[in-house]
Amino acid sequence: MTLAVFSAPVSPNDLETIIRIEHASFTQPWQRQAIVDELACPDAFQFVAKAAPLPCSQATAVGFIFVRLLTDEMHIMKIAVEPQWRNRGAARALLLAAQTEAMRRGSVTALLEVRSSNNAAIRFYAKSGYQTIGIRPNYYPPAGETALVMSKSLKEEP
Repeated sequence: MTLAVFSAPVSPNDLETIIRIEHASFTQPWQRQAIVDELACPDAFQFVAKAAPLPCSQATAVGFIFVRLLTDEMHIMKIAVEPQWRNRGAARALLLAAQTEAMRRGSVTALLEVRSSNNAAIRFYAKSGYQTIGIRPNYYPPAGETALVMSKSLKEEP
C-alpha cells in the first residue's frame, strides 16, 4: 500500500492523538492541560502530519509540530512523530509546513532547542539546514541535560 504524508492545521479531533504521540515520544511529556493551553496560544500555530492510503481516503494523524512566533522569529516548541512513522517523511512535512507558515507571517529565523543526546533529531535538523549556535546547560530536568540551540535563516535566497 502506498501512503501519502501531508501536513494540516490541528483540529479539535486531533487532541487525543497528539497526547498519545507526546507520551510515546518524550520522557517528560507535556500534560493534557499544557497541550490544550499551547493550542490556544495566540502567538502560536500548530500542524499535524497525516497519513492516508493512496488514493486518499481517511487520513490519520501521525505527528505534530507546535510553533510560537516571537517578533520575526519562529520558535519550534515541539515536534514529534509516532515511532512507527519515523523516517517516512512526516517530520519533514511538518517542518516545511511550519517554516512556510512562519515566513508567510513575517519570520526570518527559525530557532529550537534539542537534547544534546538526541542524535537522530540533531541529524534531522542539520540535514534540514539548521546549525548549532549555542548551548543551554542544565536545560532539561530532572537530570539537567544540556540543550543545543539550533537556528536556520528563513530568508529567501536571492
